[in-house]
Amino acid sequence: MLSIIIIVVSIMLVYGAVMWVKPSAKDKRLASLRMQALTDGMQVQSCQIQDLSIDGRLNKLSRTVFSYRRYSKKESVHSLLILRTSGESGIYLPDSWVWGTGQRLNEAQTQQLTPLLQQLPESIVGIELTPDYVGVIWDERNPNEYPLVKQLLLSDIPY
Repeated sequence: MLSIIIIVVSIMLVYGAVMWVKPSAKDKRLASLRMQALTDGMQVQSCQIQDLSIDGRLNKLSRTVFSYRRYSKKESVHSLLILRTSGESGIYLPDSWVWGTGQRLNEAQTQQLTPLLQQLPESIVGIELTPDYVGVIWDERNPNEYPLVKQLLLSDIPY
């Protein structure tokens, strides 16, 4: 009897370890989505941004997000990070957007970005603009929004 209990417990331990390591359906979906981005010529990179929710601002929290990036040399010297917030908007930016790290644009330059920022879905939580790449920080919850992210990265964002 004791040997049967030991065998059953051993089998359960091995099965539990295998199931713990096995990727979930969400992991498979995200891996497929990120592989599609790589085949489309983009890079996907993990990065830390400020948590600009009310709780995040009060407790000075940050969160890990994924940035979909298209690398290309741009002659602009600006390096911008624009983030979505649930609080006050940044200077010259539309509601629910604030300046992150990096430089800020003047009012005339920001007016070119305003229509783009206003039409973005809630799942896009940030835009990165640097001389080396354009990045879209996306929460990846809805894979049907990937074509929008791709289109945004391939378009010429004015800055």
